[in-house]
Amino acid sequence: MSAKYAASMLYLTGADFAQNGEALIKYGERGDKLYLIRYGKVRILRPDDSAPGGRVEVAKLGRGNLVGERTVVTGKHGRLTLISGCLLVCICAAAQFVTTSTTRLFLTASS
Repeated sequence: MSAKYAASMLYLTGADFAQNGEALIKYGERGDKLYLIRYGKVRILRPDDSAPGGRVEVAKLGRGNLVGERTVVTGKHGRLTLISGCLLVCICAAAQFVTTSTTRLFLTASS
């Protein structure tokens, strides 16, 4: 993604920062933002009663990945927990501004 394109997206949407261990979306909650990871990692966790802490990591996503789109686009409660795996910088869009075309824009920007 070009710096100019990223800057225009920041102007239209905003940026979020998260510290290591901070939850972006918690299991059972509705997400209020769509996130495009610029720097850092996001750990994706699912509930698992047999695992220590009651959840297990199913994926780790980084730069260029889009997260939070399912809860924002569908309006359904999250089935996973998204946790920052380190200092995280994301370009984001608030739920009320997200449409299918916004999601396509983010997916295009991430490739």
